[in-house]
Amino acid sequence: MTRARKPWDPRLSRLRHAIVALAALALSPWCGACGAAQWGRDPYPLHGEPETVTFVAVGPRVRLATAPDVDAWTAHDLAARDDGPRRWLRVRGERGGWLAVSPHDPAAAGDHCAEAFAGAQGLDLWLWVRKAEAQDVLTAPHVIDHANGTGLWLRPGTPVGPPVADAGGGRHWRGVRTDQFLTAVAVNAAALGDRYQPSHLPAAATSAEGLWSNTGARLWLGDGELLLRDKQMTVELWPVAGASPLPAGALYETRDRCGVYRLRAGVEAVQAGGGMLGMLGSAASGRTALRAGSPLWWPDGRPAGTAIARFELGRQVGSQTEGHRCFAIAPFSWWSIGPDRAPTRPGLRPEEVAVCALVADLLPAAKAPQRR
Repeated sequence: MTRARKPWDPRLSRLRHAIVALAALALSPWCGACGAAQWGRDPYPLHGEPETVTFVAVGPRVRLATAPDVDAWTAHDLAARDDGPRRWLRVRGERGGWLAVSPHDPAAAGDHCAEAFAGAQGLDLWLWVRKAEAQDVLTAPHVIDHANGTGLWLRPGTPVGPPVADAGGGRHWRGVRTDQFLTAVAVNAAALGDRYQPSHLPAAATSAEGLWSNTGARLWLGDGELLLRDKQMTVELWPVAGASPLPAGALYETRDRCGVYRLRAGVEAVQAGGGMLGMLGSAASGRTALRAGSPLWWPDGRPAGTAIARFELGRQVGSQTEGHRCFAIAPFSWWSIGPDRAPTRPGLRPEEVAVCALVADLLPAAKAPQRR
């Protein structure tokens, strides 16, 4: 019989740190400039801890800080572009002009328009961002229905751009960049905020076998066209049963992380097969791993969170301290591409931070499979 999984409780992370702090020796910093470490002590208590699980969406150029301090070490995506992915973070609390955040979603349901921090999945990592980094998002589902049967449903947490035109009735047109599409919505200020609670997408309207759009296909929404972010992209389209054909074409449904879309498309716009191949799984990397439930610290000894699941660590950085090891991780992605940034942060690239763990919590590197 499978034992029911207990709901995640953030207090457990603090309890683990407190227990280890009482039992452990002081953690020596791995860089000479860190000063004397205060094992288990967090000098930045939180204010305004949310009563419910709440998230923010941040832009591609966000800087993830290890403390609410302008001089704290940060990680940022060196290759970020303005049209790059928005990512979500859970709000843990705030302090002054900073938000205490984590890349861990306790529900683990994937109910976000924004992307996850792929390189930190499995870690409840205690990070900080400036409050100004939180972008405007929809705080409730946004629904549009057109007379020709087309429409859309956008989930809470969908980022929106600045106002671009007056839409009347106190509303403004704002651009929306979803996982696959570019569009605009007319909303008033009451429909927006900088925090949100996730929501499930509506159930599929059809169980019919899906088709695929052709490259360059025109997909009609209301009297206009729903634009693809990439003109070379193809999307899966499911025929909506019982919908009457119109000159604009048959009615189809498609969906991405941000919403559900009912579109019209002509016969010439669809095909029976196509789409992109899924990503191939990778073999064991041979990297040292961290066991689930392990507490983490920053190199100066402050608590840095907890490993929620087994997590493969990056390369070891800094000097080896008795009983502890520090490793580089890249929250933005599974791999690091930037150059070293010595001597400010020896051994770390711009998109990386260092976290430390007890040697007792480290698992040996998995052996890569032998070629036959």
